[in-house]
Amino acid sequence: MHSRSRSLLVVLVFLLSFAPAFAAAAKAAPAENSSNSIKLTATTTKNVSDCIHVEAVLLAEKLAAMQFGGFVGKHYAVVKTTVSNKCDNQQFILHDIYFDYRDWALSGVLNKQDTQTTAKASGTQKDPAAATKDTAASARDANTVAKKTNRQAAGKQQDDNGTASTESGKVATVGALDVEVQDEADAVWSVRNSMIKGLTLAGQVATGYAFLVSGEASKGINAYNSAFVQNLTNAWPDRRIDQEKNILSFGYRTDRTTAVAKDDHGSYYAFFPLETFLYPTLNKLFLRDPAIFLSSPEALLNAWLQPVSKSRTNKDLQPVIDMLLDLADAVDRRAANITGYQPPPVDIETDPKRKIANLLTDIGSPLEEVCDAAETEPSPHNKYLCLKYRGEKNLFQHASLNSVKIAVRGIMTVATNAVPPIIDKVVFDNEKTGAALWTLSTPSDGTPVASPPGCTLTDAPKTLTATVTGKFLTAGTPAITSITLADGTTADTDCYIGKIIADPLKSGDGSIPFSVQLLQTLESGAKLSFQVTRTVDPSDEPGGGDSGSANKQLTSSTYDYTLQFEPGAPQLTAVAIDKDTDPASWKPGATLTGEVTGTNLTGATLTATALPPDGKSVTLSPTTTTSSPAKLTFSLTLPAQAIPAGSQLTFIANHASATGAKLTSNSSRYSVPKTATTPTTSSNSTSKITTRKPAAPKPKHQ
Repeated sequence: MHSRSRSLLVVLVFLLSFAPAFAAAAKAAPAENSSNSIKLTATTTKNVSDCIHVEAVLLAEKLAAMQFGGFVGKHYAVVKTTVSNKCDNQQFILHDIYFDYRDWALSGVLNKQDTQTTAKASGTQKDPAAATKDTAASARDANTVAKKTNRQAAGKQQDDNGTASTESGKVATVGALDVEVQDEADAVWSVRNSMIKGLTLAGQVATGYAFLVSGEASKGINAYNSAFVQNLTNAWPDRRIDQEKNILSFGYRTDRTTAVAKDDHGSYYAFFPLETFLYPTLNKLFLRDPAIFLSSPEALLNAWLQPVSKSRTNKDLQPVIDMLLDLADAVDRRAANITGYQPPPVDIETDPKRKIANLLTDIGSPLEEVCDAAETEPSPHNKYLCLKYRGEKNLFQHASLNSVKIAVRGIMTVATNAVPPIIDKVVFDNEKTGAALWTLSTPSDGTPVASPPGCTLTDAPKTLTATVTGKFLTAGTPAITSITLADGTTADTDCYIGKIIADPLKSGDGSIPFSVQLLQTLESGAKLSFQVTRTVDPSDEPGGGDSGSANKQLTSSTYDYTLQFEPGAPQLTAVAIDKDTDPASWKPGATLTGEVTGTNLTGATLTATALPPDGKSVTLSPTTTTSSPAKLTFSLTLPAQAIPAGSQLTFIANHASATGAKLTSNSSRYSVPKTATTPTTSSNSTSKITTRKPAAPKPKHQ
């Protein structure tokens, strides 16, 4: 017998032990129909229950792996929990998100209803006649029992006053910080990282022994390191950093105070370790087909629609199908034993497909009508049908994860001094002006620009105004903690951002207007990371606090503001050509390479003309090889006509806007230098790049 079949057989035996409780409990209350979403409650104080509404969705393994990494997807049940605060005058402080699985058939925990049913079945709850017969015997020991009970109660009360314990069947979520640490440790030797590290190590070792091989082999090693490994790293990026950021940004942080403001909501991802609840075989089944655990009838329906012989999936799930059918048979036999009704042999179905159809029909049948008929006409057959339908519905209800609840616990209305600021949005005034808002210009009078230490500024600073909106912002101070440029590099914040000044007169709990000094031009795609910090005096907290304690700093989570606008016309600042002093570079038909620097150069194309000393203009056709916001590289094949020293090359950059309009840069001039008397032919010579800044514009003739 395969390990999967043995494991499912154990589950079958365990669930069969629940069949009597299913039938007995079904008499007390009809079961609810199964649902394809997990049932949720907010089981806290009455005040919380009045204000808080909770909803959740279970992420499949693939979706969880895409957002939080493969380690999280394989080892955790990830549940997105949305907590809504319906009260308009109180805020909710979330203390915990926990997993309540007491009603699940595989929990191993008896809930209150099961405890009462067990006590009644064991005979501890006697009928009035039996109680009367035992009155005399009970009276003899009443005093002794009362004294013993009082001593036990006193000891329990004393113990409860000093301790608090967990409740069976309730498990808290693992904090996002803990999950992030585990994911980081797992990623060290992930498949991707292991392969990249191995290839890099091989290349570095080969580089160390390159002196032992020929020059061609050495070039191959260099090409392997610079081209193959580097491009493989780019083609197969490491998403670990982004995934760990998602864990900390969206996961429920048990190490922080979380607040849901009045008339607002918050969404938090809770992480529950699968190995704690599921045996390895069931764990694999859950990761592959979570719908089976949410709605077992779907597994039966799938087997009925796709015969086992034609479905590989159903072949793997056949033990589950057999288990469900055996459990239904056990409920059927229990109902027959209780009512004394034995179905005729002709009604006992043996064909698996027909058994599935009959079971699905029973589950979908109106329970009230069947059991009402058993009350009006209490025949053994009607009672049998009522108990049978109740037991089958109860069976699938308790076997489904729909019986599991995601619950939240917390309190209402606490001092806002305990809650860090929350940033919802950052809006800059005049955002619609696009590139003009974020572009600086050089002072017209040539006045030098004061630069912060370690920075070189050439443009005049500009003051921008903006507003941070959110919650709990009173007395907060906004700050830009980091800047990521459009090309993905991290910039020195002090070289791009000057003073940030909040307006205290216009600030409040929901917004902070502020001004910020922009020191350098920023391209579209740059990202500014904002945080708001406010200082809390402990003496202002409820109860007065400790006046001798240091002030506390409450800091918001990071809010990323991304510049998104259509770039303006390109601007050229300098042109550089490789090996421009080598006569061979300027021979007719030769190919030149070089670069242009400036702004808004991404995707731009170049046009160029050459003006020799004789005054006859020649049109050139440079080709763009690479481009970025600040730099463009090109190649240029010279025409058959010679370009002598002293010629003026004029470059212009162009690119199209989103509407198709042509955007043209200023012109940048380059003077062909005087070449050496003999061409440079040595293979060991190095490339030399000479930079020519744009020539000053000639004054217009009056």
